[in-house]
Amino acid sequence: MLDDLTPGEMARGLNRQEHALNAFRSEVAARFDRTPSMELYTVQHQRMLEKIAELEADLAAERQARAVEVAAVRKAHEDYVKAEAETRKEDVKERLNNKRLMFTALIAPIALILLQLYFAAQGWVR
Repeated sequence: MLDDLTPGEMARGLNRQEHALNAFRSEVAARFDRTPSMELYTVQHQRMLEKIAELEADLAAERQARAVEVAAVRKAHEDYVKAEAETRKEDVKERLNNKRLMFTALIAPIALILLQLYFAAQGWVR
């Protein structure tokens, strides 16, 4: 088939190939133009590393703050539990005192009156 080509056809085929090669070169050059230079990449990479370090520092500070808050909440809970235990103990003491007071105020005088009535009925008391 190549033997059947005339010199004009061969020249047109070479021109097409040359145009295709020039288009490919233009496309590769455009890609290289869009590719960042090593200096730009280094600067962007350094900024990214600094941002990551900043975010890690913020995260560490936030974790520390949360740890302090958790410790404060735990301490407050422990204080609350202790206060509740003290309140229960005081309530028990108060109930015991109320029982003693009830005995002293009600039962003891009634028992004394009954005892006096018994003694009076026996004739031991004048």
